[in-house]
Amino acid sequence: MRIVWLELNSSYAHASIVPALLAQALPTDLSVDWTVVRVTVDADPTGLARQVAAAQPDVVGGTLYLFNRRAVAEVLARVRALVPTCRIAVGGPECLGDNAALLAETSADAAFRGEGEEPFATWLQRLDRNQGWEGIPGLCYRDTDGYHDAGSTPRWAGFADRLFPADSPLLPTDRPFLQYETARGCAGTCTFCTSGESGAVRAKDVAMVARELAALRERGVRELRLLDRTFNLPVSRCVVLLRLFREEFPELRLHLEIHPGLLAEPIREELAQATPGQLHVEAGVQSLSPAVLVRIGRQTDIEKVLAGLRFLLACPAFETHVDLLAGLPGQTFADVLADAAQLVALGPAEVQLEVLKVLPGTRLAREARELGLVHSPLPSYEVLSTATFPAADLARAEQLSRLLDRFHNPPILQAAFRLLAPDAPALARLLGQCAEALDVPVALDRRLRLLASLATEHPAASEALQRAWFGNGFGTDQAPWPNQPWQGPPPENAQLETGTEPADFRRVRGRYLATAENQFWFYYDRAVDPRRPVAVYRDEPLRS
Repeated sequence: MRIVWLELNSSYAHASIVPALLAQALPTDLSVDWTVVRVTVDADPTGLARQVAAAQPDVVGGTLYLFNRRAVAEVLARVRALVPTCRIAVGGPECLGDNAALLAETSADAAFRGEGEEPFATWLQRLDRNQGWEGIPGLCYRDTDGYHDAGSTPRWAGFADRLFPADSPLLPTDRPFLQYETARGCAGTCTFCTSGESGAVRAKDVAMVARELAALRERGVRELRLLDRTFNLPVSRCVVLLRLFREEFPELRLHLEIHPGLLAEPIREELAQATPGQLHVEAGVQSLSPAVLVRIGRQTDIEKVLAGLRFLLACPAFETHVDLLAGLPGQTFADVLADAAQLVALGPAEVQLEVLKVLPGTRLAREARELGLVHSPLPSYEVLSTATFPAADLARAEQLSRLLDRFHNPPILQAAFRLLAPDAPALARLLGQCAEALDVPVALDRRLRLLASLATEHPAASEALQRAWFGNGFGTDQAPWPNQPWQGPPPENAQLETGTEPADFRRVRGRYLATAENQFWFYYDRAVDPRRPVAVYRDEPLRS
């Protein structure tokens, strides 16, 4: 049996582990030849269809996400025309709802709801034996009698006992990172999440995780993005895994999703010892309004969340990114603005604000009408308005998202941004002042100049921007602030603040800058980097 797996990813760096997992679950008596067509969503659909058809497939499969559903459908429609006898199967998050329309849209014969390892294997066996498809868990299909739906969402009970297929040739180990999971399911009950009703967590034994990580390391994998929904639960297992990462796999970099309100002391003690640069933490906050959190089935102890965030952000060994949602039931734009301002003040590496998506198969999707949520019926299913969050306010929330992404999240702008937006009213004012730079792409130096024009009455913010300009390669001659060349070493009172003292000041180029707060001397070494200083000195300002 020849299977072609069509994999349309959001970028080159992203690649799916699904083909390797499905192949591993097949019975040994089923002979299968796999071909994976792994490209990005912007690839030419006609060219892809020709490539798939050239492999003369018996089965064409693919995983559907909200970002690739339309692109996959375009390819599969062409595949159906080129190879009308092949069977087409799809699975993934897009298949969690009613799949009648999806089957027609994607030209698919079968759609698998839930975890597909066992159902897909059963389906292939029945194809091989020319048997019927009735009774396969999670399977939705169409035939001459119409649409059939098994009405179930299977969870693979054997997940925790099956070694990850680290040696599979279908595993995309050539990409910058690899997806990986040590557990499936989630103890949380968030109504907007596809894992909110996933039942008990099925977790692999730590010894098995160690074996899998060792095998992946042997294949050259150096970065893993864990798909575990809430990595810090249960506490005891989280502690052991963090210690395992630190002690036995220090060369691996791992992305983890952590609930900041559930940071027990043993976890904090282990995180405090993390290897510098090994971890990257995504902290899901979503909202800081207790009333909103109650409506989405999420923990409401805001003080624990904030305390957990402060701890994470105080850990010097890793960065923490924080997630917020706009358009939640009962939420207002004022709520989102206040949440964003509070998080910005805490100092995360990034604040990521997204408009809520009403995903197929979630409790929120079933209750959307009752809750007054108006949302797109097509991907990406974004909320368009609610009883408390009208469309115009959601447009402002999208602008706020772009403001954070363009003016807060770049590291060189963060210090000034936090000084210019210390609270919700200031953040709202900054949103209005930067509005013209949010609708079209704007280069980083132009964003810096814009903030500088807004910081003329804020000496500390202005100095942060001046330091960012001279320290990040924007060019001394084009600087929007007066500065001048400097020959030789700085004055004796100047203190080395960053970098290394030049061995010979005659071989470096100096630049002097006086701000309202301090004096600075920047030294550039053309042999190292002509635009970024190798040393920065600071002294108190000259007083008249």
